Amino acid sequence: MKGASKQLVGLVIYSVVIFILAVIPPVGVSVQRGNMVFKLHHIAAFMFHVIFVWMHLNDSFPTHRYLAFGISFVFGVLIEFVQVFLPYRTGSIQDLVQNALGIVIGLGVVYLGQKAGVFYRARRDF
Repeated sequence: MKGASKQLVGLVIYSVVIFILAVIPPVGVSVQRGNMVFKLHHIAAFMFHVIFVWMHLNDSFPTHRYLAFGISFVFGVLIEFVQVFLPYRTGSIQDLVQNALGIVIGLGVVYLGQKAGVFYRARRDF
């Protein structure tokens, strides 16, 4: 199996696990600062998701961080949409904001990793 195929399989498995965890009864870790609640499980899940998306796309063809952001964000929207129809879950805009925060942090990790030479830099990426 080629590197890109392995990464795609890993990305799909990780996405399925996130989806399953999103549709079972809720369990999570939250931190409250003032009026804002930071859902650490959302932030961490999407931080890694966008890194895996970027890694797969980076091997497939030169891409921009916007595509990785878009794919991960749309995946988060899909999860929140499905949760609207589950009696024991609720989809919310606040969760989408937490997902987006994780995505931005993940892209920051990719950017810093590229600067440090940890991640391969595709042409015109970042």
